[in-house]
Amino acid sequence: MPKRRFGSIRKLPSGKWQARYIGPDEAEHKAPHTFLTKSAAEAWLNKEESLISNDVWTAPEKRTAKTKTPTLRVYTERVLTARSTRTQKPLRPSTLGDYRKLLAVILPALGDIRLDQITRADISEWHASLDPGPRTRNGKAYDLLKSILRDAVDEELIDRNPCRLRGAGKPRAAREGVALSPAELLAYLEAVPAHYRPLLFISGMCGLRSGEVRALRHCDIDLKAREVHVRKNVTRSQPGGPGTPTVWTYGDPKTGAGVRDVSIPDIAVPILKEWLEGHPAQPGTALVFPARDGRSPMNDSTLRRPHKHAAAAIGKPDLQLHDLRRTVATLAAEDGATIAELQRLLGHTTATMALHYQKPTADRDRARADRFNETLQAAQEG
Repeated sequence: MPKRRFGSIRKLPSGKWQARYIGPDEAEHKAPHTFLTKSAAEAWLNKEESLISNDVWTAPEKRTAKTKTPTLRVYTERVLTARSTRTQKPLRPSTLGDYRKLLAVILPALGDIRLDQITRADISEWHASLDPGPRTRNGKAYDLLKSILRDAVDEELIDRNPCRLRGAGKPRAAREGVALSPAELLAYLEAVPAHYRPLLFISGMCGLRSGEVRALRHCDIDLKAREVHVRKNVTRSQPGGPGTPTVWTYGDPKTGAGVRDVSIPDIAVPILKEWLEGHPAQPGTALVFPARDGRSPMNDSTLRRPHKHAAAAIGKPDLQLHDLRRTVATLAAEDGATIAELQRLLGHTTATMALHYQKPTADRDRARADRFNETLQAAQEG
C-alpha cells in the first residue's frame, strides 16, 4: 500500500488504531484517543491536515484540554437533565427517583472516572464488588450504566461502550405470576377487610394497576354505565434520590393506551355504590380512595397490608397485588376475549405485553385435552 502523504497510522495490540503526525511546530502529536477502525483514524488525520492548510491549527493536546471529557458523575447529571426535559416521553419523577437509587450503587465506585478512561475491567471490578443478594437491583444498575454510556458513544465522547459483561443486566423474574380461579378470586375478595374491599374489588374485577386505582376520582366511576374511566396514575417518589423529600405525582398513564374505559362487572356495582354514598367527595379532593387524612393519595404499602391478609386467608401467602391484574387478564382470555380486547382492558400498546399477563391454567388445559380427545374419537369412529 502507498505510504501516507501526511501522518502515520498503526494498529495496536488491542486491535484499535493510533494516529500521529509531525505538526508545524516540528513536534509529534498523537490523536487524543484511539480509533476502532483505520478509516476513522485516517479521517482524523485528514481533518488535522486541513487545519494546518487553512492556518488555523493548534496542537490537539491544547484543544483536548479545552474540551475535557467529563467524569461519569458529571455526565450522568447531564443525561438525566436531558431525559427529564425532552419533549417526547420525559422521565417521570418516579422514574427519576428510581434512577437516583441505582446511581447510589454506581457512582461511589465509578463516578469520578473520566468517561474515556472507564474500561471494561473497571466495569467488571465494580460489578464483582456488588452485594450478590439484590440481583434485580444490581441488574437494573448495570442496565442504567450501560444506557448512559451508550449516550456517550452517540455523542462521540467515547469510541465504544465498556459495558460488555455477559449476563450482567436485569435477570429474569425468579417468580412466575399467579392467576386465581373465579372461586379463589371471590374467596379472596370476601376475606379482604371491609374498608379496603371496594378498592380491591376494582383491582380484582377490572385489572387496574395499583397507581391507577389509587388515583381514581369520583368523576371516573360511572355506575349507570358500569364503567371506570382510567385517566390518571399516581406515584410516590424521591426524584432527588434517597434521603430527599418525597413527592406525590399525578400524571397520565404510562402510555396513550393506558387512557381507557373499563366495564365493571355487575357483582361489583352494589359494593362501589355503597362506598361512594358513604364517602362523598371532600372539599379540595376528588379521590375515591384517599389516605386516612381524606386528602392525600393512599400509599401503596397501605394497600398491600389488607391484600396480604386476604391472600393468607385463601392459602396463597405469596400472592402479589399485581397478580390480581394477571387474574383478570387470564379469566378474560378463558372467556374468549381477543388479543385486541385484552390490550384495551389492560391498557397495553402491544399484543406481546397483553399475552405476558395471561396465565395458562390446569382446568383450561384439561378442557383443551378433553376437546382434542373428542375429536380423535370422532375420527376413529368415522
